[in-house]
Amino acid sequence: MHLLVTGAAGELGTAVLQALEAGVRHGDVAPPDRVLTADLAERLPCPPESLPVEHAPIDLADPAAVETLPLAEIDSVVHCASPTGVRAERDLAGTLALNVELTRRLAFALPSGARLLFASSVAAIGDFGAAGPAGEDAPLRPRGGYGTAKAMTELLLQHLRDSGRCDARALRLPTLLVRRAQRRGRPSTGFLSDLVKAFRADAPFTAPAPLDFPIAVAAGRTAAAAMVTALRMDAPAWGRRAVANLPAVPATANEVLAVLRELHRRPGPPVAAAPDPDLMARIGGWPSALVSRLPQWAEPAPPDRSLERLLTEDRTAGHTDQRPQLA
Repeated sequence: MHLLVTGAAGELGTAVLQALEAGVRHGDVAPPDRVLTADLAERLPCPPESLPVEHAPIDLADPAAVETLPLAEIDSVVHCASPTGVRAERDLAGTLALNVELTRRLAFALPSGARLLFASSVAAIGDFGAAGPAGEDAPLRPRGGYGTAKAMTELLLQHLRDSGRCDARALRLPTLLVRRAQRRGRPSTGFLSDLVKAFRADAPFTAPAPLDFPIAVAAGRTAAAAMVTALRMDAPAWGRRAVANLPAVPATANEVLAVLRELHRRPGPPVAAAPDPDLMARIGGWPSALVSRLPQWAEPAPPDRSLERLLTEDRTAGHTDQRPQLA
């Protein structure tokens, strides 16, 4: 396998490289022949020592820079590069460039039959407007630039798959806990991660949504491992659909707080709610849970079904707190 990972210095890209390295170390994944990483960062924050990594510090939103990548030699891509949160909403052009346009450029530059896996988001579904979990058949009604870019890319990937241009896939991810990025500015969709970090730092926290508002969540390590699984899955097992969901269960700020108080055996800092109208306009209708069409993720229940396990495993994940925002 000659693999390209975009957004490799970001939190999700870094976690994917770690999951790939762990799979190779445990004998579950065949060692790749080459791993090319691309990101605006000059170097990877945690380069995997046992993988043959070559890093390209380039601006992936720049078409000329993308043309310098040896894409004709690549047979697999994990596309994680994307702005998130407030930045994604403020810079629609950049959000579209790194999602839709970069995906198109990669698909047409890769050799025939190459596999292209895209990190999508529950934001592509947007206003679900129904009770119960969302499957892959949920209509796309995104609100905001980030969700719109993800939805547009999912549609593009389905076309690329149907036309035989490449083995195009998207794994739709929920909100991921616990993000390592230190958020600056207005809170966004990852506010539950901000709550966890505030609790551990014994710092007061104000949630930008009601404390009983449910968010579909999964662990970042689970998402990264699922990306590696999705990359390695053979075409018949993946099926004709380009998009698959990563299963996710609902969590509210109140529920996360209750688990944190039990784990830490203390009440923690004051927590209040001041719903942000702009944020709630984007996420207020999101599905609170996701189910997958793929049998291996349908049963048994994913380990993230337990918030206690999710938050406990997070403390032993071995990550630093100095990484960019998750895609």
